Amino acid sequence: MGKTPQRQLQRWAAEHGELFQIKLGWENWVFVNSPEAVREIFDKQSAKTSGRMPMPVISDLLSGGNRLLLLTYGTKWRQLRAIVHKLLTPKASETYKPSQEFEAKQLIYDIATDNDGQERFYQHVRRYTTSVVLTSTYGQRVPTLGSENMREIYQLLKDFSEAAEPGAYLADLFPPLANIPSCFQWWRSGALQAYHRQKKTWMHYWDDLKSAVLEKRAPECFVKHFLETDFEKLGITDVQAGFAAGSMIEAGSETTSSALNSAILYLAANSDIQESANSELTRVVGDDRSPTFSDEADLPYIRGIGKEVLRIRPVTTIGSPHYTTSDVFYKDYHIPKNTVVAIPQYVLHFDSQRWSNPEAFDPSRYLDYPEKAGFYATQGDAKGRDHFDFGAGRRICPGMHLAENSVFVTIAKILWAFKIEPPLDPNGKEQPMDLSDDAYEPGVNTLPKPFKVRFIPRNARRAEVLKAEWAQAQEEGFYLGQVKVDTMGMFQVSTYDLSLWVVQTKFLLTFYATFSGDQDLVTTSIDESGFYTLVYGRIRNTVSKTAAKRGNMTWSDWVERESWKRLLSSIYVAGTIRTVIYGVNPIFNASTDLDVECLHDESLWNARSSDEWVELRPMYQNQDRCTIRGILEDILTGARDSSRVSLAHSSPLCMLTVTHAILVHMWHLNQISQASPSYSFSHQTPLSQSLLQTALASLSTCCKLLHAQKERLEDADEREVLSIQFSSHAVLRAAFIRLFDITKPFDRLSLMAKDPAEIAASVDVFARAPLKRDHLLLDVVEKTLEGFHMPFRLGHMLIRKTAAFRWSIEHAVAAWDAGLFVTKWVHSVEMDALSGLQPTAAENELLLAMKEVLEEADYDPHEDRSFAAELARTWSLFLGDVWVWGITARMGKVLEQLAQAYDQHHEERRLMGI
Repeated sequence: MGKTPQRQLQRWAAEHGELFQIKLGWENWVFVNSPEAVREIFDKQSAKTSGRMPMPVISDLLSGGNRLLLLTYGTKWRQLRAIVHKLLTPKASETYKPSQEFEAKQLIYDIATDNDGQERFYQHVRRYTTSVVLTSTYGQRVPTLGSENMREIYQLLKDFSEAAEPGAYLADLFPPLANIPSCFQWWRSGALQAYHRQKKTWMHYWDDLKSAVLEKRAPECFVKHFLETDFEKLGITDVQAGFAAGSMIEAGSETTSSALNSAILYLAANSDIQESANSELTRVVGDDRSPTFSDEADLPYIRGIGKEVLRIRPVTTIGSPHYTTSDVFYKDYHIPKNTVVAIPQYVLHFDSQRWSNPEAFDPSRYLDYPEKAGFYATQGDAKGRDHFDFGAGRRICPGMHLAENSVFVTIAKILWAFKIEPPLDPNGKEQPMDLSDDAYEPGVNTLPKPFKVRFIPRNARRAEVLKAEWAQAQEEGFYLGQVKVDTMGMFQVSTYDLSLWVVQTKFLLTFYATFSGDQDLVTTSIDESGFYTLVYGRIRNTVSKTAAKRGNMTWSDWVERESWKRLLSSIYVAGTIRTVIYGVNPIFNASTDLDVECLHDESLWNARSSDEWVELRPMYQNQDRCTIRGILEDILTGARDSSRVSLAHSSPLCMLTVTHAILVHMWHLNQISQASPSYSFSHQTPLSQSLLQTALASLSTCCKLLHAQKERLEDADEREVLSIQFSSHAVLRAAFIRLFDITKPFDRLSLMAKDPAEIAASVDVFARAPLKRDHLLLDVVEKTLEGFHMPFRLGHMLIRKTAAFRWSIEHAVAAWDAGLFVTKWVHSVEMDALSGLQPTAAENELLLAMKEVLEEADYDPHEDRSFAAELARTWSLFLGDVWVWGITARMGKVLEQLAQAYDQHHEERRLMGI
């Protein structure tokens, strides 16, 4: 077929029509030369035409049977293809646009400052495409031409391209040769060595990213999302997945750089096309910024240039070869099983019946094609395809959306920044541009030979802007998801320079995950504690550093700063709630972590205009000098009438944060009490009693601060129930429990267990755990019962049906906490009574009060039944009815299982006494 097989195929197609067959090596090749035939054979019969010809060396040995590009149609290929297509949809490809814009800014800067010999741009384009595809695949950049990863990847691409050339391995031309004894396969050793080199390269990238995923520092990229699929359950190994990811790099690096360098070549030869493009760019973009993806819809001519390049110089010279896995029929043609069927793009793209003057480079022919190639490939109109560069059928290129995005943004920025002109000879004379096939490398891939052109800045302003934009990009880097990729391409968890909305959004998603009831989401939310610790510290320090600027702040500046403070409170509160639900350690302390300026008065926060805010601002200047830690210190020391404590009332969220901080403080005191008998609350040592009395006094102070609201609970209306102050009461009950936490024998993380037997084992251990009671524990039980009494005072059926719509999550969490705490105490009283140890008068009085409340829920007391079990069941109804949080339903079910454990234990003990 010669050095230009595409031209021979065009001649044969003109002579033989829609389909013709030739013999190449061992295989019969059928070339499909019309859009209708492509549609019928490759799209409609894709289940039969999606195979790959046997290539025992390059596919089986050199690729280890792992290269997606060479896998034939079968289970493994379908599984990998499904994952790859899912991760490279148009929507998924949007994720990588920040990377593509960043790289394009560097590209035009590099061209402007480093085009030595009028030809270095060629390598800059290669760097650009390799960096884009490596970033989208693994989240790593190629920052310079001399980067080791670029050298490594292009060496691998060179090795593979040479191996893939027809005739490189005799056994690929004549596959039966692979059946001779391996000792006679002279190609085997070299192919296996090449395989191990490639495997080492691809698995190096794969293993690094896999570690980054486990360490929660991986950027949003193809492999991260691949790792999040169930690929291992499909029988896909790490090596197969690593090669699939490597295939993305192989397919995307040289093909896209070839298209872009072809675009530069053709544009240099067509100044009129450049002028048309510049007119469009000037009208839409102007001189003060470079074009971005947001301009794409308004730049149809630029899009047309990208499509025209792919039409006039498609990716391969012999077409896209598929392999039939069953007999195929088209019109009067019969294509037998095990036949190569190919799409000769040059034949289709230069069809004069389809395209007027197909030899000319004319982007205007695509002004009527406003959509991406994927749209026209799936619309069903055989003659409506814009081009066939990405193939057809089930083997259509999965990375086409990513490639089209790169082609658009790069061509747009280059043509905005420069006029591309032919090179000058040593005498300063302009040389002609060679657009012939001789300007391209021989072989099956369309690859322009290195050539020379000049890039002349469009004007001084644009030259200035492109340098400024790259300087800013270098300083800021870019984000893949929530992970920052810096200029040198290192990915890391970035807690710096995060936008307010980014942290708020992530917090809301984590908050949802925490209470979703989904095991995987809950695990993820707990795993993210490290991230929030870093973010919290960073935000707290930033807010503190801006304190000196408060007096000169505008309303918008103040709102943003106050928003950061309120976000800090929300993060603190969420961390405490996780402690209560799942029994994990608090991630924040009750001292330095609260060195945060007190939240401002709600009237100031709710100001509807700058004028209103300016008018109110002088009334609350004293709040600037107070911290949440200062308020907590006054409460802990009993100074509840101090000016700092009074400020807490001005912001309900501030008071809620303080109450959560008291809960954390009580948790730490409980830990201290267990560290040594000297500190134990159950031992009457001076030190332990001092700790205990101080803690109780602090709780009492906080209780009195909330007392006014507490006294009105019986007459609470909807607005009060909705208030954050009301939530503080629930948190305070949980704080009392932290001081005397008798629920520790219960593994709260079993709340997320998928196996009911695991939950049953946990509740059984908890039910049977011994408990030592005293008057202090009795007082705490009485205080925590407020949350149980409340639904019955307000109407228990109404609350069960409407609480989720009116009450905050703290009420459900506190109910869960108290449900475990109170029922365990009641069960202990009952077990002791069955053993002959009667409750005290105070304990009996409290039990009687509980039963009276429970009678409102139609409880029928019976001495032979466990009251603790009935209490747990009733409590479970409050949690398991209509709360919108998935976790509350799980809480309700666990309390139901706990009730069963109480019943069983009660019955065993009762029968022992008969």
